[in-house]
Amino acid sequence: MKLEVSNVSFSYKQKNVFSNVSFSLNEGEILSILGPNGSGKSTLLNCIARLLKGEQGDIFLDGKSIYDYTMNEFARNIGYVPQNHTPAYAFTVKEFVVMGRSPYISAFSMPSDKDYNIAIEAIEMIGIGHLLTKPYTELSGGERQLVTIARAIAQQSKIILMDEPTSQLDYGNQIRTIEIIKKLSHKGYGIIMTTHTPDHAILLNDKIGIMDKSGQFEWGHAAHILNEEKLKKIYSINLKLVYLKEIDRLACVAEGI
Repeated sequence: MKLEVSNVSFSYKQKNVFSNVSFSLNEGEILSILGPNGSGKSTLLNCIARLLKGEQGDIFLDGKSIYDYTMNEFARNIGYVPQNHTPAYAFTVKEFVVMGRSPYISAFSMPSDKDYNIAIEAIEMIGIGHLLTKPYTELSGGERQLVTIARAIAQQSKIILMDEPTSQLDYGNQIRTIEIIKKLSHKGYGIIMTTHTPDHAILLNDKIGIMDKSGQFEWGHAAHILNEEKLKKIYSINLKLVYLKEIDRLACVAEGI
């Protein structure tokens, strides 16, 4: 499975959000997208998820436009983890996660034992088995984020879009989520993740996309594209990339603090 974004542009109320965005993602690859607030990162994911449509360009799955797939075909190939999700009903975590199996369940049918087993495996993979019978509406923001990731895993789409998946998590769960993303990539899943934390992109050590305030996008491998000049341009502060011998990698730190 290969995803190709080709010269996609998007405007909102006559204001340009981003222009001519192009990149590709294969199974097993991770693309971490960095950019300031309002630069269009979430909008780009919404375009890939078919929730919005760009005014120019196209997006392809294995050479076929995403708009030529049926809804179920598309959902079997691309999963989406939004920043926030508030359901209308108080489903249990188990029932909420098994909804990820809906592309495989025919109309008016119920989830099978296999569907529930896949959902429970996803819940256990995320490490939230203790939440299995809790109503989703009673969970904290961070717990909801983890449950939504579990639902995307249960969906078994080969490409998963994650919009700031660690934004509401404590530090321990942030690192666990990064480890889960790595594990998914090793299993052949392609991941596109937006983040405000450069260290997360460094930890994942794969591709990085940078969306600036003017809506311009560039991408490449982390080792080639991420530098202090670009970080300063993104966040408008002086950031340093410091090599830490003890952990054998770069870390992003604020200068003068």
